[in-house]
Amino acid sequence: MAAVAVGRSTLLSEIEEYVGRLLTVIDDLDDVDRPMPGFDWTIGETLRHLIAVYTGFAASIYGGGEMLGQYVPDIKDFRQRLANTNLNTMALVAPAPKEELARQLSERFMALRQALAEADPAAICATPWYGPGQTRTPDMLAGLALGEVTIHGLDIARASHVKWPISPECARMIIGSVFTAMLPSMVSADIAEAMSFDVQIRGGGPRFVVRLANGVAAVAPHDGEEKADCVISGEPVTFLLLGYGRVSQQRAILSGRVLAWGRKPWQALSFNKAFPSP
Repeated sequence: MAAVAVGRSTLLSEIEEYVGRLLTVIDDLDDVDRPMPGFDWTIGETLRHLIAVYTGFAASIYGGGEMLGQYVPDIKDFRQRLANTNLNTMALVAPAPKEELARQLSERFMALRQALAEADPAAICATPWYGPGQTRTPDMLAGLALGEVTIHGLDIARASHVKWPISPECARMIIGSVFTAMLPSMVSADIAEAMSFDVQIRGGGPRFVVRLANGVAAVAPHDGEEKADCVISGEPVTFLLLGYGRVSQQRAILSGRVLAWGRKPWQALSFNKAFPSP
């Protein structure tokens, strides 16, 4: 598993900014029980999930990740296991008014920030919700924490009819630290075809190569010389939202914000099928 390096201090600053923005959105909410269009959760349930995630990440950094294994079902499929884990761990956070949820989110973020600031970069953190024996480094968890608040903040903002701009710099950080680490776990069992992708995020990267063979994916930073079957060029925010399933592939392509070329450009249409959003 290879990840594109992103400085942890930079990630922490970005997480703090987006958590602060989300707290402002929460403060203006009139109803946390409002359903979110396109999702099974309410706004309040989404906030409880985010609080539970930050609680779990901090526990993992402090060596208690395996204790959360009780919430992880014995399901082989990555998406089903993660979805059920998310539902189970929501029990860690009781339903509450917006003020209490905001307080807990702020508290859990502060605890996670402290854990990340103190963590050894070489530490191996147990993350059984990603699969048996799966681990992540503190830097990878920082990237995942940024992805969680950025995307779920967007979900809550959309349900609240307020703007939630995502900067290209934030999108680059998440793509570089999350996508490159998580893609090997997310391969669809239905994909058997051998494919290779040179993923180029516009305006300064990251750039990495994804190789698929026999349902197994390998990810590595691009070495500047390797030739892949298909080159995918993406505008950072659009590629981020595409990866998290918040924008359609058709819309991304028709807007020109995601383009493909190379020996087998048509393989770009299989990228999202190979790595469907959890």
